Amino acid sequence: KEDFSQKSSIFLRPEAQFDHLVGLPDSEDRAKALIGAMESIEEDYENLRGVLPKGDYQELDNDVLGQLLRTLNPDELKRVSGDVFGRIYEYFLTQFADQRAHDDGEFFTPISLVSLIAHVLEPDRGEVLDPACGSGGMFVQSARIVEEQGQNPTARLTFRGLEKNATTIRLAKMNLAVHGLEGNIQKAITYYEDPHELLGKADYVMANPPFNVDEIDAGKVKNDPRLPFGLPGVNKKDKVSNGNYVWISYFYSYLSNKGRAGFVMSSQASSAGRDEAKVRQSLVETGDVDI
Repeated sequence: KEDFSQKSSIFLRPEAQFDHLVGLPDSEDRAKALIGAMESIEEDYENLRGVLPKGDYQELDNDVLGQLLRTLNPDELKRVSGDVFGRIYEYFLTQFADQRAHDDGEFFTPISLVSLIAHVLEPDRGEVLDPACGSGGMFVQSARIVEEQGQNPTARLTFRGLEKNATTIRLAKMNLAVHGLEGNIQKAITYYEDPHELLGKADYVMANPPFNVDEIDAGKVKNDPRLPFGLPGVNKKDKVSNGNYVWISYFYSYLSNKGRAGFVMSSQASSAGRDEAKVRQSLVETGDVDI
């Protein structure tokens, strides 16, 4: 198992290996076998316990499961090298996002965009935080940067995430797992909770937060130490007028002295006026804004 971890891979017991599952005869209960495979993985990897979608297989006909396994077993897969199943998982995440997750990037950020942020920051060691981590793409691309440098990402990077949606957390944990990575992803509403307690400690912050949110309770966040430049405006309902600069302030505050942040943000944040402009001016005057 340790040898597999060194190669950023998951160790699978014989009954959980794909060749075994795809070779099952029609007389075998494939759903039972797949669930057993998942349970064996969860036994070996504590971070995946209760995460894998074991119940879903029983809803599918045995013949359908057989066809599905064969579809995912073409000869081409046996000839390719590299992180092929990780790429397949990313492909399905992309398809799922295209069909039903048009929610300002809350669920999934295009890999090309995440890769750009990762290549600008070039994380090489330390704490990587994503306070709105979705399905975990920022972590996967950070790991790729380290792999491009010929290093082992699990030895050099520590991944910490916050996410409010329990189902999305499961997707993120599986996304890390199929890439041979581990991360500490906590269920939290980042506006009000900070379970990782990384104020001033993160080496890298990467995120695609929800844009233009106007439902943040101003009273709950006004004294938050992650808001050193104050609130970017409060509306008549005692809500923060626009949450963009709450997020940006949080990203800034999480960084260590030499930390670097890269994030996706609504274009209107670069020209917003009034109290948002005051926060933006304070941020620029720190001298820490690069791009």
